[in-house]
Amino acid sequence: MDPLSALAIAAAVVQFVDIGGRLLKKAWESHNGHAREKTEQQQLEEVEKQLSFLIDGVREASKTLSGSIVSNPTTPMQAQLLRLHAECVDISTEFNAAIQHMRALAQRPTRNRFSFRGHQSADKDVRDRDVRHILERLPVLRREVIDCVVLGLWDNSKETQQRELCLSRQMDAVIGMLAQLDESTKRAVQGFRAEEVDGDISGLRHELVETIWRKDWTSDAALTNTPEDDTPTRMNTDVVAHAISRDVGFETACLREAAIAQNFIGTYSWIFQAEPKWQNNKSAWDSFPKWLEDGSEPFYWITAKPGSGKSTLMKFVLQHKFLREGLSRWAGSLPFLVCKYYAWHPGQSLQKSIEGLKRTVLAQALLLFPELARIVTPRRWALFQVLRKDPVFPPWDTWELQESFDALLSQCGKPIKLLLA
Repeated sequence: MDPLSALAIAAAVVQFVDIGGRLLKKAWESHNGHAREKTEQQQLEEVEKQLSFLIDGVREASKTLSGSIVSNPTTPMQAQLLRLHAECVDISTEFNAAIQHMRALAQRPTRNRFSFRGHQSADKDVRDRDVRHILERLPVLRREVIDCVVLGLWDNSKETQQRELCLSRQMDAVIGMLAQLDESTKRAVQGFRAEEVDGDISGLRHELVETIWRKDWTSDAALTNTPEDDTPTRMNTDVVAHAISRDVGFETACLREAAIAQNFIGTYSWIFQAEPKWQNNKSAWDSFPKWLEDGSEPFYWITAKPGSGKSTLMKFVLQHKFLREGLSRWAGSLPFLVCKYYAWHPGQSLQKSIEGLKRTVLAQALLLFPELARIVTPRRWALFQVLRKDPVFPPWDTWELQESFDALLSQCGKPIKLLLA
């Protein structure tokens, strides 16, 4: 079955579910409330016509499904779409039964409509349960049809060289088709992008991870380009970057800095002196302000005995306005990022290791400059973009962490300047 036919069926079902459900709910609430903007009969006739139009749309879109099954063996996607088509027809029958019941009540003379109240109350309870049952089935039906199409598109992409890119483009087509629907169904597009790709498609995620996390995998520009056009086919850069930042970071990263006392005002102001003190006919330390602005030396080392106040000095430096002023002159027109890692020997493994340093720097850099996500973490960016939601990421292996850290360093001096303290 060709993808466009499957998309047409999905679009018709989503429209049937979204508009049909709201029409039924509105009619039932109006019936129970005895609204009289129009006569109840007129309202119910209009609802009945619109529901009939919607289910006809599902039947029309499904004609290609029956034809392809006659000429070819049934695929899992076709079998699932046939089942969902039958369920749509079944629900439309229940829709009609509920509408007919309301029309029958509306046709009774007023003096008879409220007779036998005990009997009517019981009958109303039964109908309330019927309507609630229909409305509860609709979101499940919508999720199932979209899951079905996405899995079918994934199967169709097996023959392509870059399955994840092929799937992404086909999902763009899914969202594009849904976006062309009536204005009243556009919230289904948003729901699909952020929520609908879920449920029973964990196998799809597993296969995507296996594909994207191959060490020889290379990202395609179509997946890594920054979405600046505000189309519904790409996740927002900030959303993706923040999600990856949370994933690579760790809970205890800020504990050491928070534990350092603030009683250092004035104590360490010497570090910002342009001309350090002289001792034994030489400078007692290298000028930190000159180092900030020069940029010719990549490192400024501060060494001292344990417990002598190195971390306290660094906290003072990082919070001082002179640091930002010096970095602005050094960075010129480029944005600069200040990332910090407080190594702490009594702490947990990630608080005193190279792995912890890399994870901390990556997490902070992605928060400070989200545009880095597509370059620094292309695998996680691609998974996010293909699934159109915050996925369950695989654990960080050492090789991927190094790959991302190297990618971050490669951007220094290009779109950003980086200070690591």
